[in-house]
Order: sequence, then C-alpha cells, then structure tokens
Amino acid sequence: MTISFSGLASGLDTSSWVESLVALKQAKIDTLEEEKETVLLSKETLDNIKSFFTSFRSMIEKVTGHLQFLILYLLSGIGANICSLIYKVIAMERIASVGASGAIFGLDGVLLAWILLDRRSMPDVTPKRVILMIALSLYNGFTAQNVDNAAHVGGLLTGFLAGALLCMIRKQKRNREV
Repeated sequence: MTISFSGLASGLDTSSWVESLVALKQAKIDTLEEEKETVLLSKETLDNIKSFFTSFRSMIEKVTGHLQFLILYLLSGIGANICSLIYKVIAMERIASVGASGAIFGLDGVLLAWILLDRRSMPDVTPKRVILMIALSLYNGFTAQNVDNAAHVGGLLTGFLAGALLCMIRKQKRNREV
C-alpha cells in the first residue's frame, strides 16, 4: 500500500515505515505476552512452593510443637543472615539481601537431622527424598541469578545443627523415661 502526501512529501512511499511500525507493535505485543506468561508461571510456582511449605511446615510442627518450630525457624533465619553477612564482608559485596529462604532452608536442615538421627520421629520420610529435595533446591539457587546462596547454605547448616541438638535432647529425655 502506498500513501502519498501533497507538498514536500508528495509521492513518498511510506509502506516500509508502516511495515516497520506494525512489526514494532507486534514485537511489543509478543514481549507483553511473554511477560504475562512469565508472571503466570511465577505465580503458579509461588503457589506450589506455598503449598509445599505449608505441608512441610505442618509435618515438622507436628513433631516439634508450635514454640519449638518457631524457635528453629528463627534460629535458622538468624544463622542464614549471619552466614550471608560474613560471606558478603569477605567477598566485599555491598548488596543487601532480603527474604526468608535461608530460614526455609534451615527447616530442610532440621528435617535432614531428624531423618538421619531419629528415624522414629518421621517414619514416612526417607533420607533419600530429603537429600534430593535439598540438592535440587541448592542447584536451583546456584543456577539462578540474584540468589543469596550463602544464606541458603547458612540456614541449612544452622537448621541441621539446631535439629541435631533437639534430636539429642529428645533422645536423652526418652531414655530417662524408659
């Protein structure tokens, strides 16, 4: 299609301009569609994580009780943040991190400690499943961008140590009762 104007632009072929504008508009629409799909996938992923965390949390909370669960969660978060801070100071990074993923990794550590040290607490959960879950979570963090892996590892270690300590205390308490 040729559009012509009278005056200075008389006879000027603008079809290439129109085609460029249409292509640009289509590219923008495609980009928006991709962003919408990404947002929907992110929401679905977050919903899955939330659902998993809820069942995971209730499984640990059933064994520990509300107060011990809260203490384990907070200790894991504090340990994760301290580990992250130490790493950032050593690496001379001036980046702040936010989030609760370190504390959640701490709960993974608690679960691993119990599975390895006190199988009676959670007989339905196997060490293989817990280790696979932790490995996949760590892999996901190390392959993604803008993830504070020092916090994840710190939370995992803190949770494992706190869970191991709690397991030892519970075993001693059981032995005294017998």
